[in-house]
Formats: sequence, C-alpha cells, structure tokens
Amino acid sequence: MISLQDARITDVLPPIISSQPWAQAYAFAVQRQVQMLIRYSSGLSIWNNGDGLPDKLCDALALELRTPQYRPDLPLPTKRNLVRNTLTYYALAGTKSAVEHITSDIFGSADVQEWFQYAGKPGYFKVTTDNPAVTDDNVDEFKRVAESVKRLSAHLEKVELSMSTGSFVQQYGFSVHSATKHTISMDPKDVIK
Repeated sequence: MISLQDARITDVLPPIISSQPWAQAYAFAVQRQVQMLIRYSSGLSIWNNGDGLPDKLCDALALELRTPQYRPDLPLPTKRNLVRNTLTYYALAGTKSAVEHITSDIFGSADVQEWFQYAGKPGYFKVTTDNPAVTDDNVDEFKRVAESVKRLSAHLEKVELSMSTGSFVQQYGFSVHSATKHTISMDPKDVIK
C-alpha cells in the first residue's frame, strides 16, 4: 500500500501517460507540495503533539485554556499532561474521576474512594496515593488540587499515603548431623580363605 507522502499521480495513470516526461515532472512537483503540506500540518495540531510541546507554549496554552492547578514552576512533563487533559478536567468536573485524573497528573497516582466505599461519613471522600513525594509539607497542595475539581457537596476527609514494599521472602535453613561410631573387629584369618 502506498502512503499519502509517497503517492504520485503517475501511480494511477495509464502507462501511456505516466511514462511521458511532462507527466513525471508534474507528478514529482505535486508530490513535493503534498509532502510539504503534510510536514507543515503535523506541527499545527497541538493535541496530537502534546509530548513535544515546549515550555513556553505549555504556559501560554494553560493560560488560554484556564488549566486547573497549573503552575509555571511544575516540571515540563506535568505541564504537558495538565494542558493535554484540560478539556477532560472540565468535562468531568464534579466527579470522582476528575479528582483522580488531576491528582494523578500532578502527583503521580491517586485512588479516590467515596464515603460508602470505606464506611466514612456521608458526603465525604478520601484520596489514597502511593507517591512517597506526598508528605506533610505538600499535603495542603494535594488537598487544594483535589478540591479544585470536586463537586461542591463533597468534602475531602483525608489523604492516605499507602506504602508497600516489594515481595519479601523469608527463608530459614538448618542442618542436622548425627553419627554413631561402630567398631568392627575381625580376625585377618577369617577374611582370606
């Protein structure tokens, strides 16, 4: 199969026309223009080029889109994630999923449980994360991020940090050695017969 970039008009023309020098020159010129248009158009789409957005463009787009909880001092991959998912945050605003998305994009991972999932007080929810970077120092920022997209009737009860270790295999070993000494005495005459 021929891709759009590699396609030429002469590929679909009858051989009597496609073999003419003027047709080949025309097909070459059109192919070059199509390749240039494809190259230019690939840079126009911001949403498709989310992983390649430069820092300044992320800042400008976040300002234009009013990205929730966006700060210019965030790391570039976090900025790109926030800008890419801005429309998702607005579409899901007020839902459990919105809180999970934005806290995961900024802090790495998050799991939201509503009050009935953990036997809490009605109208409350908790956020569990396994990111060790969430400490007492930045838990207020974590709460502020979660509060920015939650529904107004829901209240953040607590933020839990769930730490786990890799699989731990405990092994025990022992050895027992027991021996008894037996002495057998024989007369050499009995052995040789």
